[in-house]
Amino acid sequence: MKRSFLLLLLAASFLIGCSDKETPVIENPGIEEVAPDGTHLSDGFIQVYLLPSAMNVRLEGEAVHGKEYLLEISFDGERISNREVQTKARHEAIAARYGDREFNDRIVPFSTVALGSDCLSIEVTCDSPIDEAHPAGAPLGDLLTLYGVSFDEYIACGYDDSKMPSYPESFDGLLLYNGLGGTPLIKPLDEVTAADLLLVEPTLYLKLPFPLPVGSHTFTVTARFADTTFEASAKLTID
Repeated sequence: MKRSFLLLLLAASFLIGCSDKETPVIENPGIEEVAPDGTHLSDGFIQVYLLPSAMNVRLEGEAVHGKEYLLEISFDGERISNREVQTKARHEAIAARYGDREFNDRIVPFSTVALGSDCLSIEVTCDSPIDEAHPAGAPLGDLLTLYGVSFDEYIACGYDDSKMPSYPESFDGLLLYNGLGGTPLIKPLDEVTAADLLLVEPTLYLKLPFPLPVGSHTFTVTARFADTTFEASAKLTID
């Protein structure tokens, strides 16, 4: 009897001890954990789609080639990740729309970010004349060069890295993606099409013409999407 009582007492103590332990919290259930090398197995190449709700423009002075100036265009908004339970289904729907469902390889989470809605066009004007052919308010597309990175070509070619172009030296110093699967976009702005802007990174650069006239210049960038238009400005003073 005494032995049975002791066994019951030990069992009760064990159960009480177990109930005092914290239940482990599992983040993102159903999503594969990141491996020791920092990667996870992903159906698609794009890890995060950004749905823009705002656009910022700022002047980047002397970023490349000495005295040339750049306008940095950056979009902000909701980030749809394939690593968050609450956004995973929406991420899969966007990925399906762009045909990005067959990557099936390991990749660093959150490492590739692209616009999840299509930018149709970008236009730039200035509140002061640049030259005789470009009075105040005239489009400056033939004077500006767009720098960016698109992931559309990599997805369209079946994730074949051997078909991808290399990154030019003119990308040095720019905060743009320069890894696997990115296509460098360098074009005069007036030649840029909606197809060029498919699956671009949310940050782009515009190289301004040089030399610019002495004085104050406010450059206004207009980016058009199917359902909205963004406009933002940056001021540059040339002494």
